[in-house]
Amino acid sequence: MSFVLFATVFACCCFLHLSLIVGLNSGTKFTKEPPDTVYAGLGSDAEFQWNSRLAIHKTGLVFEQIIWGETDNNDRIRNKYVTIPASGLWYINPELDDSIKNRVSWTGNISRKGCNLVFILRNVTTSDEITYGCTAIVYGDDILNGPKRLVASLSPTITNPSNATVDVEDGDNVTLQCDAIGDPMPNVLWMKDGDILQDSNTTTALYIPNIELKDAGRYVCTATNEAGSASRNVQVRVVRDRPRINKNGSSNSLVISWIDHVTILKCAVDANPPAKFTWFKDGQPILIGVNSTRNESTLTLTPKTAGDFGLYWCNATNNKGTMRYLITVKQLRK
Repeated sequence: MSFVLFATVFACCCFLHLSLIVGLNSGTKFTKEPPDTVYAGLGSDAEFQWNSRLAIHKTGLVFEQIIWGETDNNDRIRNKYVTIPASGLWYINPELDDSIKNRVSWTGNISRKGCNLVFILRNVTTSDEITYGCTAIVYGDDILNGPKRLVASLSPTITNPSNATVDVEDGDNVTLQCDAIGDPMPNVLWMKDGDILQDSNTTTALYIPNIELKDAGRYVCTATNEAGSASRNVQVRVVRDRPRINKNGSSNSLVISWIDHVTILKCAVDANPPAKFTWFKDGQPILIGVNSTRNESTLTLTPKTAGDFGLYWCNATNNKGTMRYLITVKQLRK
């Protein structure tokens, strides 16, 4: 046989062999793989899940084995952890360090059509933060998937939270605290009655300006990262202890009167404990004509001169604070 003929036959045989391999392996593919970064809390278990579809030749299953382990710079497995042959009689690399060997396992199944595998690394430590991969060997050919980097994360811890119960005054500006630490940095979510109030990875405190009675209730702070979550509840009670004007029981801010007309000015408040009242005109306290009961006071006056008209006010005071209500008495000229 001439050299040219030999070379032609050899090339043809190689092409046919390669075509056979490609034909067999073209049906093998990973249909599910772990994310590029796998997070696991320190001390918890890391799971790497691969699902694959296996090529089947008419002569039988051409799948040989699947290997899971540490990858090298070329994304190939350099340190085998677990090997699963087609028989299913899996084994752990006997040369592995005991600190790893005692922590690896897998679960799942292998069939003629494919395999669903979860490789498990228990009790994760920072030394496990390397890259991992999976290799399916089909008809002598390696089908690779990886690298998948493991990050040993720290589940969130809420530090310096607000008290479990917070009492605030109606109208106050309120800040609820929910500082959180973790690795990666947790995201902090505030909710009330199932509604999201704030969702941020930079702001942990919830600010409520000019709080109202309707804002009372249970607030839930949840800090979350890839390693887990932590929650705290804060019960906010909005009270009206500091004196606040009760407009329904008080005079209008403008009262019309005239000379010798008996005029009653009313000042009613909501307060706990009850408020004490003081009436003023032109900055001077008024002692005559004042009648005060629980959370209500009246000033009875009969204007005699133009100087009796003008600005009056009442101060309502308890140990929580003071409220001032202004009433202008305007003269009606006949």
